[in-house]
Amino acid sequence: MNKDYETIFKLIKKLAIISLIILAVIFGAYILVSSLISCNEIGCTFEFNEINFFPYTDFSENIIGGLNIAHGYRFGVDFSQPHFPGLYIALGWLYKLLGYSNAIPSEATAVRLIFISAIGVLGLFLIFGKMSFGIRKSAIICMLVLLIFGKYTLFLPMSETLAFWISIPLLYSNLELLEGKKFGINIVDLFLPILIVFFGIGFPGLLIAPYLLYAYLIVYDRRYNIQKKDLIVFFLLVLILINLLIISTDISKIKYWAIDINVVDVKPLLLNNIYRNITEISAINNIYSLLVYLPLPIFLILFLHKVKKISRFVTIIYFLGLLFSMYWRVSEGYKILPVLSIIIALLTYAYSDLNYRKYLIYILYVIVIIYYIWGNSIIFLSKSIGNNYNNGNSVDLSKYNICKIDDNPDAGCHCLQTMVFGPQFYLLNNFKQCKHQINTWSSRMGLSKSYVDIVIDSINNKSASFYIPPIQYYQDDLPLTEIIARIKSIYSCSTLKNNFVFCTP
Repeated sequence: MNKDYETIFKLIKKLAIISLIILAVIFGAYILVSSLISCNEIGCTFEFNEINFFPYTDFSENIIGGLNIAHGYRFGVDFSQPHFPGLYIALGWLYKLLGYSNAIPSEATAVRLIFISAIGVLGLFLIFGKMSFGIRKSAIICMLVLLIFGKYTLFLPMSETLAFWISIPLLYSNLELLEGKKFGINIVDLFLPILIVFFGIGFPGLLIAPYLLYAYLIVYDRRYNIQKKDLIVFFLLVLILINLLIISTDISKIKYWAIDINVVDVKPLLLNNIYRNITEISAINNIYSLLVYLPLPIFLILFLHKVKKISRFVTIIYFLGLLFSMYWRVSEGYKILPVLSIIIALLTYAYSDLNYRKYLIYILYVIVIIYYIWGNSIIFLSKSIGNNYNNGNSVDLSKYNICKIDDNPDAGCHCLQTMVFGPQFYLLNNFKQCKHQINTWSSRMGLSKSYVDIVIDSINNKSASFYIPPIQYYQDDLPLTEIIARIKSIYSCSTLKNNFVFCTP
């Protein structure tokens, strides 16, 4: 009889965890929907141009890049961005698997792809979190982040958010290795540094430091080892990533778009750059600067050492070194978000034995989530489904010969190039981007002579139409001012209702 009760209890526990995960996803969806939708007595409208959370332009760039991959476009040829293409590839193949290979950009499509991407981000964390510290802790962390930092929508598809989520199980596993809680270097340890860099090469410390750690442990302590099966799985996963790169990109162009065009933003001396960024940390004026302010993780590391949660000096050195490496490019803001991963990994390790308190936490989460969902999200979702979406964010260029995303290359139409930064333009409107260049302009592009030459070539070849903003958007950008003057001198241009100028050969 006791065994029956035990079986029932385990089943209830599993159902509770599954329910918790579902609630986490629904709560994330609620926050996202309530941020996107404005409702009145007539109906609901998706206010894309009013989004004020996590950089809308940046995650829009990732989603439209993923949609390009899903349509069979190749990075570096059919479209380009000044980033490593791993995140576009991951999203693109996710969209393909879910049947979005022929999806047409629009506001409705954008909403669906945002939800799919958000679930993919959280799902990736739950998979690797389960492998590192179990599904219960993964669910708790997921819930806490969504509850405490939900306003900042850390589930959106950004290299920074993915680095944040994936670093938590990686750093937790590294901590267990350093503290002698485990001696097997497993697939989480081996693969996650590669995956983080695949999504965005802006976190070199999260690639270099773990592999240096594994080499140190294996060389200086014979207790540490790597199982053959983990090595085999690791090489298979890396091989899959390489194949995806080969299929979805022009490999020869990756260095140019991911590194060469970005060097103007990075100071040449790395250590000096870290020192300068740390010493220039500004006052705590937002949630990001509060969370990643340098003394906070340092204090936590030293405190846990003092209370014997962290006992080895090499652990302190490792985490402090990793912490400082995060500041190689910037000192605050969402780009330094993986520092929060260090804090969460340390706290998860320190308070891993929750005992009976875990049930109180489950109950608390369920009460809070049900409160939010019952009060708002179901109403939002029921009102928005089936409504006609406002077209105020879209641009009507139907009378011009502009190619669509799914048009044949020989259709005799023009691709469209926008001369103001805003990748969401291509997420909301069905226009084909121009080959061999970035779909929108940003002031940083003007610092690269090679890129300016690419744009000028497309102007001279009359292979593109151009969507040009009012002068206040570019009057301080000298390279762009000269490019626009060139376009207007040789193209036929007309002013649109929104005061943008459309120029076509």
